[in-house]
Amino acid sequence: MGAERGCVVTTRAIPRRDTAESERKSPVSHVKLLRLFKTIRSPLLKLIYLCHVIGRCTLVNIQSRFLAANELLRTLVKVFLRVISPGARGGSAMADSNSNVVVDNMNNLNNLRKNFVCGVVEGFYGRPWTPEQRKDLFAKQQKWGMNCYLYAPKDDYKHRAYWRELYTVEEAEHLTALITEARQHNITFYYAISPGLDITYSSQKEVSALKRKLEQVQQLGCNAFAILFDDIDPEMSGADKEVFQSFAHAQVSVTNEVFTHLNQPKFMFCPTQYCSTRAVPSVQTSEYLNTIGQKLAPEIDIMWTGPKVISKVLTVEHIREVTEVMRRPPVIWDNLHANDYDQARLFLGPYCGRSPDLIPLLRGVVTNPNCEYGPNFIAINTLSQWSKSSTLTSCDNNDAVSADIRLETEGDDSSDDCPTGLSPATYHPRRALRMALMEWLVEFNRPISAFGTIQQPQIPTPVPILPSVNTCMSVTSTTTATTGPQPNINLLAEAVQDASFNPAMNPVMNSLVSENKIVVDTVPEEADTASTVSQDTSTTSGVEPMDCNPSPATSPPHNEDIMLVENGETAKVESDTEDSTTPVVDPETPEDETTTTIKKSLTLPLDTMLDNVEDELTVDDLQLLADLFYLPFEHGKQGLNILNEFNWLKMNSHLVIDHKKNDEETPKPEVQEWFDRAAKFDETAKNVKKMSNRLNKVKNRSLLYDIYPYVWDMHGVISLLNSYVKWLALGQVSSLVSNYVHGNYTWFSKGWREAFMSGDQEPWVFRGGLTAELQRLIPVDASNDLFVYKTPEVPLNHAYVIRPYLPEDRAKLYRLILRTSDDGRDGTTLYAAHTDLPGDLAVGSFLESLEEVVVMVVEDEWGDIVAYASAAGNSVAQTARNSSYLAQIREKYPKVTREEGVMLTPCEELLVTLASEPQAPPEALAASHPAVLNISCLPTIADESITKRLLTCMLASLRSKGVFSGHCSVSVGEKHTLELYSRLGFLELATQSTTLYLGRSF
Repeated sequence: MGAERGCVVTTRAIPRRDTAESERKSPVSHVKLLRLFKTIRSPLLKLIYLCHVIGRCTLVNIQSRFLAANELLRTLVKVFLRVISPGARGGSAMADSNSNVVVDNMNNLNNLRKNFVCGVVEGFYGRPWTPEQRKDLFAKQQKWGMNCYLYAPKDDYKHRAYWRELYTVEEAEHLTALITEARQHNITFYYAISPGLDITYSSQKEVSALKRKLEQVQQLGCNAFAILFDDIDPEMSGADKEVFQSFAHAQVSVTNEVFTHLNQPKFMFCPTQYCSTRAVPSVQTSEYLNTIGQKLAPEIDIMWTGPKVISKVLTVEHIREVTEVMRRPPVIWDNLHANDYDQARLFLGPYCGRSPDLIPLLRGVVTNPNCEYGPNFIAINTLSQWSKSSTLTSCDNNDAVSADIRLETEGDDSSDDCPTGLSPATYHPRRALRMALMEWLVEFNRPISAFGTIQQPQIPTPVPILPSVNTCMSVTSTTTATTGPQPNINLLAEAVQDASFNPAMNPVMNSLVSENKIVVDTVPEEADTASTVSQDTSTTSGVEPMDCNPSPATSPPHNEDIMLVENGETAKVESDTEDSTTPVVDPETPEDETTTTIKKSLTLPLDTMLDNVEDELTVDDLQLLADLFYLPFEHGKQGLNILNEFNWLKMNSHLVIDHKKNDEETPKPEVQEWFDRAAKFDETAKNVKKMSNRLNKVKNRSLLYDIYPYVWDMHGVISLLNSYVKWLALGQVSSLVSNYVHGNYTWFSKGWREAFMSGDQEPWVFRGGLTAELQRLIPVDASNDLFVYKTPEVPLNHAYVIRPYLPEDRAKLYRLILRTSDDGRDGTTLYAAHTDLPGDLAVGSFLESLEEVVVMVVEDEWGDIVAYASAAGNSVAQTARNSSYLAQIREKYPKVTREEGVMLTPCEELLVTLASEPQAPPEALAASHPAVLNISCLPTIADESITKRLLTCMLASLRSKGVFSGHCSVSVGEKHTLELYSRLGFLELATQSTTLYLGRSF
C-alpha cells in the first residue's frame, strides 16, 4: 500500500486470551477501587487502604521514582498490618494484592513488549533499497531494540508483478544472505508477496504456484511471511464468483490454506480495506472486515493503517474498534513518513500523533518510511524511542503534538522546547527528534561512496490544492490565475477523496541481484520526454506519481567551464576567449603566485574542506533540515518562520515605498521594522545556504545523494524569495502591491492552513510540501512551469545569487552581453572594435532609468555575472526611452551607412541600427502584453534552473508593479535565443518585418 496503501508487517498476533489477561491485570478503575473499599470492614484497615490508594496515585505522578517508592510503601503496609492485627491478615492480603497491581502491570507490559512487533516495512512504490542498505538497516534495528523487517517493495521484481516466478540461483543466494543477516541481528525477516493483481483465487494451479513460491523462500531460511492484498481491484473474476461467497472469503481461503501448508509460521495479512476510509461502508459494518476477522486463522496478524492511509493521529478508541471487528489487535502499517505519493516531499520529523498508551492495545507497529533509505534514520530511530517509552509516565502525546502545532502557528519561540521535568522514560516528539539528530550527525561522517548519478524523481510543479495525480487516485489539476472567490477547500478535498484509483504499472526492478545500483528492467523514457512537463491536465490523467514526477533525464552536456568530479566537486575553467577574467592555473607558475588563482578557480578538495571547522555539519544544521522537511501535516518551526516572514515582508512592502517617496532620513518605526525583518530573513537564507554547502561536503556521499535534490530545490526557492525581498527593499513596487501579490491557494488563504493541519484530508491533497508553499507565495500565479527543472546529476558546490543590478555591475554586465551577443554565443571577436556596442543597444537605456525598470543579475561565487534580465512595465514608454538613449550615444560610435553590393560585418550591421529609430511593438501586442523583457545567460551554464529562477524573480517584480503579462522580441534567424525563450514558456504572438514577438502571462 505504499505511502498510500497500508500494507503490513510484524510478528505473530497476541491471542485474545492474552489480551484479556492483560486487561485483567491492568490498573483497576475508580469503580472497582470503591467496591473494594466497601468490602473492608475494619475502620483501621479502611484508613490504611485509603492512605495506600492516595499514596499510590501520588506516586504515579512521581515518574522516575515510582516503582521504588511503591515497593517501599507496599512493604511498610505489610509490616504495619502484621504488627497491629494478626487477625487482619485477610485485609493485609487484600491490601498487598492491590498494591501489587501497578507492579504486575509493569511486568505484564514488559512481557507484552517482548512480543510487540516493532520494525520497518519496505513497502513503498518506487526504487527499492539495495541489499547493502538493508543490511545496514538490520544493524541499526538491533542497536535500537527493534525486531522485524518486512520485505515488500511494491515495484521490486517477483514480489508483485511477477509473483509466480521462482527465484533464480543467483537471486536466491542474495535473498538467503539477507535472511541470514537479519537473523544474525535478531531481526525477524518477513517475506511478503502481493499476488492480488491477477490471482484467480479458485484456481488450484494459482494457489499451488503461491505455495511453491513461499516454500522456496522458506527453504532459504525464512520463517515469517505476509500476504498483501492492498491496492487491488476489489472485484472477483467470474470463475471466483462461482466458488466464493465474497471477496473476503476468497482471500481468507487462500491465506489460511497457505498458512497451514507452511506449518503455521509467523504470518501477516494485509486486507484490501486497510483503513477506515476504505472500509465499506464503515469499519463496524464492513462485511469484508467482519468476514476477515471471523474466518482468518486467529494466529495470523492483520495489518491496518488507521483512520486514513496516512493517519495524523491514532487514538485508543479507534484501535479498540478495529480490534473488536478483526477479533485481534492489529499491526499498524504506519505511513506517517512515507513519501511515495508525493516525491516533492521528504519527511524528517519525529514519530508522533500516537500515544504510547496504544502499545498494550497493539500487536505491533512497522513504519513504511521515505523511499530514500538514508533520510529514514529519524523516522526509524524515533519509532524505536516511542516503542520503549513508558505508558504510565508518558505525557499525552496527542495533546503535546497539538500544542506544538499551536505554538508554531503563533510563532512562539518556545515551540521547539520540551516540557520540563519529563522522565527519561517519557516520550516527547521534540526531545526524540533532537536525540535522533545528534545520533544521525555521525552518519554523515561515515565514508560511504555513491554510485551513478542522482536518481531522485524530479520535483513536480506546485498545484493549488488538488494533486496532479497520486497513487490513490487519478485526478488532475492545474493552477489558475483567477482572482474571483476562492473555492471551498473542503469541497475540493472531498472531490479528491472520492476519486477512484487504478494503479499503473511502474518499472519493475531487481534489487536482490544488484549490489550497488538498482537494475531497471524496463526501457527508460527518452530524455526529451522527461525534460518537458506539460501543463495540460489531459496529458497527465491516469498516471502514477512516478510518471508525473519523472526521474531527471540526462542533463545537457556539461560545457568546458564546469567540470564535474565524482565526489561532487566543481572546477571553473578558462573559456576560449582571450580576455576572459576567469584565471587558469599555469603549470609553470611558481606556487606562491598561484595561491589566489587556485582559490578563485577551484573549490577546495573534499578532505581539506572537512578539516575546516566552519565547514563541518552541525546538529543545528540538521535541525534546520528537519524543520524544512518535517511531517505530512506539519511544517517545522523554522519552516513556518520562513513562510510567515516572507509573507509579512511582501504584504508590507508599501512601507518602503512611502519611505522612499518621502525621502526620510530617519525611517519610521514600522519602516525600520520592515528592514530589520528583511535583514533577519536574509540571515535565514544564508543559514540555509550554509547548511546546503556543508551537506555537499560530507563524507557519506550515498546519504547526500538521497537528500540532495530536496535540499537543492529548497535552497533555490529560499534564495529566490530572498532576491525578491532585496528588490522590494528598493521601494519600486506599486502602492497597491498588496492587491497584486496576495496570491491564490497559499498558506495564508482562508481555511488553507487549518485544512492542512487538521488531518481530515490525506496529505496528497496538499502536494509539494513547504517548497510548494513557498513557491505559491511568489506572485507568479500562471507561471508554474518555471518551477520545473532537472536536478543536477551530481552535487555541485558552486552557488549562484540572483540580485538587483548595482551601478558598479555595469562593466561585468556589458562583458556578459558581449559574450552572448552572437545569438547567445560569444561575440567578443565579432565586436572587438566596439566592445560596448552590444551592451549599449541591449540594456543601455534600462540602466539610465533604473527607477522605472527592473534589472537583475545572476552572480556566481567568483563574482562574475553569468546571466541577466531586464524588464519595463510599459513597452511603449520604454521604446521612447530607447530612442532618447540612442540619440545620446550616436556621437560615441562612427557612422556607418549601408551601400549596395557591400557586405557589412556584424559590428557594422549594429552600427547601422544606430542611425534608425527603435522599432515599436505592434499596438495590439503592447495592449495585451504591455511589459517588455530581455534575458540572457552564458551558454556554458548547463543548469536550466538559473534562467527559470531569474525570470521568476523578474515576473514577480513586474507583478508587484501591477503588470501581469509581457513580451520579448527575437530577430529571425536567432535560433538559440528563440530556443531559450521557448524553454522559458514564451509563445509566438506576432511577426513584424524580421522580428518575432513572443509573450507570456504571469
